[in-house]
Amino acid sequence: MISTFEINIQADPFKCQNYQTVTVSQATSTKMAVQGDFETPCIIELTPINDTISFTIKGAARNPVTGQPEDITIKNLKQGKKVIIDGEACTVLQGVTNKFADADMWEFPSLLPGNNSLTFSSALCEVTIKYKPRYF
Repeated sequence: MISTFEINIQADPFKCQNYQTVTVSQATSTKMAVQGDFETPCIIELTPINDTISFTIKGAARNPVTGQPEDITIKNLKQGKKVIIDGEACTVLQGVTNKFADADMWEFPSLLPGNNSLTFSSALCEVTIKYKPRYF
């Protein structure tokens, strides 16, 4: 006798906690102890203190094949105009305006569990990093 079975499974492969937030003002680097045990996308908010031609973040993105760090650069920043690089929604926005054309990056930002060191090209932006600790 031949039979057909259909199995439906609801699974949540990751467990996430509430957002953790780190804000850095007028600094060129920060170290973060990221909770969780799995890589997690993050949201980076940049608020320029002055008009800035470009702003680079090192340590918030990695090549998915090699795991090597990659830079994220955002160009044409205007004083007081917040830019949000959202690793969860995969968007780059200034208000409701799509700013992806001014972004030079291959990967959206994410953080690894444990210690993360982020370096900024200048201290001309207030940087806020939000992430949800992710557990496998």
